[in-house]
Amino acid sequence: KIVFVSGSGHATPSIDADIVRRFGLRPSCRRVTLSQLGCAGGAAALATAADLVREPGDAVLVVSAEVPSLQLPLAEPSL
Repeated sequence: KIVFVSGSGHATPSIDADIVRRFGLRPSCRRVTLSQLGCAGGAAALATAADLVREPGDAVLVVSAEVPSLQLPLAEPSL
């Protein structure tokens, strides 16, 4: 189980999809992506992770990344 949170932007596909692939996790791994929650994103991610833990020994990875460069316009806006 992975909870990915970003308060400053979003990516498609979500960064958690890349985490699953790079670390060899099962494709059926449950993933929850939270975005655009600002500073409250961290609290929302921890609350969601707590909800996902059902039994002793369950594990949830919480990943928080701020990716403001995704919002950077690379060209001058045109009229």
